[in-house]
Parts: sequence; structure tokens; C-alpha cells
Amino acid sequence: MAITSQIGGFPVEGGDLPFRNYGTNDIASNIAVLIDANPANIMGVTVPQTDAPVTRGIGITLERIPAGKTGRVRCIGAAVATASAAITAGDPVQIDSAVFQEGHVKLAAAGAPKIGIALTTAGALDAVCVLLTHAP
Repeated sequence: MAITSQIGGFPVEGGDLPFRNYGTNDIASNIAVLIDANPANIMGVTVPQTDAPVTRGIGITLERIPAGKTGRVRCIGAAVATASAAITAGDPVQIDSAVFQEGHVKLAAAGAPKIGIALTTAGALDAVCVLLTHAP
């Protein structure tokens, strides 16, 4: 199991942005989030819904964002995320939307939108440091 203190992320100036959780449920820390598709929810983020296509990844939460509140999301730099399955350092990762894995990161499938590159190796539900690249 990975030790979180050994794989802390690193910020890039201007890479941590405040986003609002317009949803009715809190968003945990270390969760990959999407831009809220509702145009009325300016600077809003959401967790991917089960089996929904993930096409607009934005970053990883740095703290728990309570429903209706604002919190920090790292969009540039590296951040610690939660892996939904085994990931090896150097693997491209995408946001998972499977049941009970929503917002975790997983090995990117061919042609899937990637959020970044794993900088560390992790097992299922372990912490993994991700270099946010938002590569196509």
C-alpha cells in the first residue's frame, strides 16, 4: 500500500483553482472531477456519474468540497488521486465512472481522454500521484 506522505503532489503557480460543488453530495479529497456541464453552474465541478462518458476532465480535488460550497481543485501540476485499480508509474490515466469508483483514476483505455500520467505505482484504492497533462 502506498504511503501518501511519500507521494505528495506539487503545485504550479495558478494551477489550483476554486470551484463550487453545486451538487447535493459532498465531493471527497483526492477525487478527479469534471467541469459541471450545467451552464448556470459557473466554475462548478462534478464527479462523473456511473457509466457516463468522461470527456471533460479538469483536475483533482485537494480537499473535501461540501455540497453548495467552494474548494480547491488542482488543474495544473501534480496531485494525489485515488486509484480504482492497479496503476504503474508512467501509465496514462483517465477518470473512472464505474459503480463505486466514480472520480477515481484508472489506466487509460486507447482513445479515451486522459487526465494525466501516473508518477507512482499504486494498487486498487491506493493513493497515486498524477502529473496532470489533460492529453487527448
